[in-house]
Amino acid sequence: KFNKEFIIGIFPNVLQAETPIVFKEIIDNEKNFPIPADKKKISSIFEYNIIKRNAYDEKKPLTIEIKYQSDYTGFKSVYYWKISEKKWKKIPSFNVTGAKKMRFKFYKRKARFVVLEDKNVMTTGEASWYKWKNCDCAASPDYPKGTLLKVTNLQNGKNVIVTVNDYGPERDKFPNRIIDLDKVAFQKIANPSMGICQVRVEPINSKEVLKTKDNFISKKEEKENIKKITQKAKYQKLPFSTNATSIIVANAKTGEILYEKNKDKKLPIASITKLMTAKIVLDLKPDWNKVIKYSKYDDDVLDYVPKREMAYLYVTPGETMTTKDLFFSMLTGSANNAAYALARSTGLLRRDFVELMNRKAKLLGMNNTRFVEPSGLDPKNISTANDIFKLTRSLFRSFKVLEATTIKKYHFQTINTKQAHTIRNRNKLVFSDLYLLDGKTGYLEEAGKCLVIRVKDKNNGNEITVVTLGNFSKNRNNYFSETKKLAEWGLQKLK
Repeated sequence: KFNKEFIIGIFPNVLQAETPIVFKEIIDNEKNFPIPADKKKISSIFEYNIIKRNAYDEKKPLTIEIKYQSDYTGFKSVYYWKISEKKWKKIPSFNVTGAKKMRFKFYKRKARFVVLEDKNVMTTGEASWYKWKNCDCAASPDYPKGTLLKVTNLQNGKNVIVTVNDYGPERDKFPNRIIDLDKVAFQKIANPSMGICQVRVEPINSKEVLKTKDNFISKKEEKENIKKITQKAKYQKLPFSTNATSIIVANAKTGEILYEKNKDKKLPIASITKLMTAKIVLDLKPDWNKVIKYSKYDDDVLDYVPKREMAYLYVTPGETMTTKDLFFSMLTGSANNAAYALARSTGLLRRDFVELMNRKAKLLGMNNTRFVEPSGLDPKNISTANDIFKLTRSLFRSFKVLEATTIKKYHFQTINTKQAHTIRNRNKLVFSDLYLLDGKTGYLEEAGKCLVIRVKDKNNGNEITVVTLGNFSKNRNNYFSETKKLAEWGLQKLK
């Protein structure tokens, strides 16, 4: 409706009977629906009305999207008009990365909505410092976690790019303080002995991020990765046929590509997505023993398919487990709700976590990759074999990833309910004679079967990475045997 500016998604069984639905764009809005003084309206006001009262079961959600017009990077939310109070009330919503859309769920037969953003954000003021995670990060009272900010010292012109990872300083206690910087970031623009300096703070977009230092890997490593990955394959023929749409076989240590097939073809990647989710979690240096309470919001994965049709961790809202339990459930068993819970455990809103996934992809040179959610259930998560290989060059250094993707079973017990869980590895190659170092499976109807592995030659220490995407073979185990053949062929080529 309205040139796709306002869309309502109605899933099966939500409506109990046929009914007209009336949509309206409200033009005379400032007078009848006043916007709060500290907010700025960045969308039209839209209204819907499901006419027949008995046609809609309000226990089942409507999924709604509203387009907005703003390049500002933080503090956007959807508000609905609460008639009894005659004012706008904020509701949970998330930003659809790169689309300038807010998406949310609502449970009423009729309502009015608008997208608002905060406008009372300080741009200049004092910056202090603290010593915590030793990173280019900051605490801000104006921007949400995950936002990238450019902080410039007004006295000497020096600047630093930081990621917001905490809230503060409190504006009522420190009215002139605009931001607190980690000591590592502060000393790049001023001497810590000063204590405080005058700064300007600006949010930056993803294009500007590409021109800046990667907060999580060194510039030297980034250049080395790109140089090695772009080397041309020496061998272009295989002694056997393959079914995968896109393939890379490469020397895991040097980056040399030994064989490729459609390596830059953009395809849905299903649960291979979880490798980037793991990368972001690892970059944020998690506390593996942190206790996480499972939330109903983690069950948003059920918006895609029923739990019986997916890899799912069978826990209920309120049950508690550790970060490690979620990490292993996600990588070992590919549990989709574990990916959502793990993203939430970082303290970031899901939209901000996905934004970090996309920023990290750009910084790793994954220019044909786009993520819309952290599990891989959405076929709009797309990438290429070449881009996935670039990700493995950075991610497969982690012992936690090696452990979680090569273990045959992972056992844990929920903390508060003492419910035992056994997570079985979905990658059948962990039971093969390959010396498997890392791996991840993926499957969606739209993506076919996908598999990424890194294997080692026990005799000479050579390592091969194989990426296979889009295998639509009717034989459900074909993609395991095909990927195994590719790995063995690659190891043979390195002898």
